[in-house]
Amino acid sequence: MIAIDNTPYYLFGSEQIPSAVLCVAPWVKLMAILRNPVERVESQYHYLHQNRQLYYNKDMVDWDVWVNHD
Repeated sequence: MIAIDNTPYYLFGSEQIPSAVLCVAPWVKLMAILRNPVERVESQYHYLHQNRQLYYNKDMVDWDVWVNHD
């Protein structure tokens, strides 16, 4: 059986998740595929910009401001 989940929470959300998974399914093999961090943050910025325009009809703050604030 192959199951795929793309939730990043499992990587950063808790120290307990790996041991909980192994407790339930000790035979499981886990793989993490990570994106280029620069491409990921650019994608996040564009996603937020589109949603902000769609739902609030407002522009996102400038890219440099957003990145420097983070």
